[in-house]
Amino acid sequence: MSNVQFTKGLFPIKPNGGMVPINYYRADTSTAIYLHQPVRLNSDGKVTIATCGSNNGTILGSAECFLDKNLGAPKETYPYLAASNTEAVFVGVADDPNQLFVLEEDTGGSALALTNIGNLADFTYLGTTGNTTTGLSQAVLDRSGVNISSGQFLLLRPQYAADGDNDYGNYCKWIVKINMHQTKIETGNTAAGI
Repeated sequence: MSNVQFTKGLFPIKPNGGMVPINYYRADTSTAIYLHQPVRLNSDGKVTIATCGSNNGTILGSAECFLDKNLGAPKETYPYLAASNTEAVFVGVADDPNQLFVLEEDTGGSALALTNIGNLADFTYLGTTGNTTTGLSQAVLDRSGVNISSGQFLLLRPQYAADGDNDYGNYCKWIVKINMHQTKIETGNTAAGI
């Protein structure tokens, strides 16, 4: 059975059924930020979208909610943070270096397999950085550059599905950990694979 495409970006896994820990940061509103968008801190200490590819930098975590300028409760009216938004100016980020995420595999290049567990990979986007209707990031796992020496994410395993509907191949949902975390850079970290 082929996998169903449901791109929702860098989606955090709740630890032991609990809450995903998040911290709040000021937003750089020069570009739009979507839910579950891979983000990083810029030179001004503000959250901005992370750049695809391990040559382009680290990742702090994923954007999980947006708050108003008074640090009020997360605003459901902001499905994403539009560029130049002056109302939602804080971003809640799942920024724990040990946080695990689900990231959907793209369709370019050869499909990932069991032998890729433990390898490193970067992310890319499907068309645009995010969907303005759903507010979800379009970040996906870039399987065309999977290797054992560098990458933004460590591939841990495919996500197990109770109905078995997550096979290796296009749109496989992978459990990943940030390898190039902005607050905990793993210098010299290489993956061994299986």
